[in-house]
Amino acid sequence: MSLSTARKAVDLAIGLTPPGETLEFAFFGGEPLLRFELLKEVIQYIRSKENDIGISVRLSITTNGTLLTKTVIDLVKSENIDLCVSMDGPPHIHDRNRCYADKRGSAEIVLKNLEIVAEQLDYFQVNAVYGPDTVSFLPETVRFFIDLNV
Repeated sequence: MSLSTARKAVDLAIGLTPPGETLEFAFFGGEPLLRFELLKEVIQYIRSKENDIGISVRLSITTNGTLLTKTVIDLVKSENIDLCVSMDGPPHIHDRNRCYADKRGSAEIVLKNLEIVAEQLDYFQVNAVYGPDTVSFLPETVRFFIDLNV
């Protein structure tokens, strides 16, 4: 998405939001952190509009967790963005469907980044996606996240 298209989408959403209401923008799908510089520009544009017209805006980012960095976490904190990390459970579950193009699983890096997020943020969410081949692992996955203190 270009910055121009993103600005048009923001303007449309703001134009349709009644005064006094809260507007929510959620960045997800694909991987929003692949275009981090664009994401920052869109957030800056949203914040400038929010101040100009006096509406309240909530922002959220859902990420697969592979590209989380201190810079990303700093943005999340400074802009009060809700963060959701997609992780489907322990590595043997997560890596069934969340692999790099070369077929390597992503669980190891996501776990490392989840630990950093847990240290840096007071609140974040974890999103576990299930299908027919993984739903039977739900109790193990819940225990896994409890043991991680997330």
